[in-house]
Order: sequence, then C-alpha cells, then structure tokens
Amino acid sequence: MSLENKIRDLATRVGTECNNLRNEHGALAALNTTDKSSLVAAVNELNLAITNFSSINDAATGSGTTWSSSKVSLEINTALSNLVNGAPAALDTLNELATAIQDNDTDINSLLTDLGKRVRTDINNQVLSDQEKLNARTNIAAASESDLTDGLNACVRTDTAAQTLSVEQQTNARTNIGAVSATSIGDTERNLVADFEAALA
Repeated sequence: MSLENKIRDLATRVGTECNNLRNEHGALAALNTTDKSSLVAAVNELNLAITNFSSINDAATGSGTTWSSSKVSLEINTALSNLVNGAPAALDTLNELATAIQDNDTDINSLLTDLGKRVRTDINNQVLSDQEKLNARTNIAAASESDLTDGLNACVRTDTAAQTLSVEQQTNARTNIGAVSATSIGDTERNLVADFEAALA
C-alpha cells in the first residue's frame, strides 16, 4: 500500500470519528439555552441560572423559594400530629380505624337501630308505628289526638242545641251539673188548671 493510500485511509477514519462525535453530542441548534454558540457557552448559561436561583428558605413559602428536607419533614410530622390529635395508639391510623369499625359493625348497627327508635325533636314527619307512638305517649304521659277528640266530643257543648250524646253521656253530664232529666220533670207546658177542674167535675 502506498503512502498516499495510507494517508487517505487515515483521513477517512478521522472524518468518520468526527461525525460519530457530532452525532453523539447532537447539534448546537437543539440546545434549550439562549446561547447556542457552543457547549461551553450553554453550560455557562445553565450554571448562571442555577447560581441565581433562590436559595433554601425555611421561613417563607412561595413559588420562588423552597424548603430544606428537614423543614419538609417537620411540616409533614406536624400535620400528622394534628391529624392524630392525641388518639390512642390502637386507633391512630386509617387502617386501625377501619378495622375497629368493621370489628364493631354489629354494635354500631345496634346503636343506629336504637337511635332510630328515639322520638326526634328536629323534624315533624318522623315515621313511627302505632305501637311506637303509644309507647312514646305513655313514656311522656301524653294523650293521643284521638283521645283528645273523643274527650272533646264527650263534652257537653253550649254553642249548639243539636249535639248528639249517648244516654250514658247525657246522664253523666246531668250528674256533673246537678240536673235532672226532662222525662223526670215531665211536660212543663201541661195545663194543670184544666187537670184540676177535670178532677172537680
């Protein structure tokens, strides 16, 4: 092989290696930095940006500052402490709370059932069975609406002369006011003078 051929082979190999280096490092135009004139210029621009970035500041919060890892850890532990808020060790995690609720599901359902049997005072449309209503009235010594209606209907009215009362109710009313029945008195319109004169004849 001649010297010329050897030099040409060397030049070809050097050119190939230069292209490989260029391909591995990419084109300067693809850099995201403002200065794309060289890798050194781009690295210097990046270094300046890092140097000018706000330093760690544990005393403030904001988009331009950051906390140290110790400050972050402290804030997390403080938040956890506030969340637990002195709960016993057996109930200071969500998993322990879920397990406790599941283990006591029957007791909780019994409690809810018992609460449902209580007369509510915050609403006026609670649905109760007749027996539950009776128990509630008995417990607070109250009368039912029908008891009141029956009681009122059994009272002698003074605003009308057409009230319908049973014989027993009429007797009770007369007794309560010291009166006698109309049949006991008889016909108050009878002409007793005519009866007297008829007896004389």
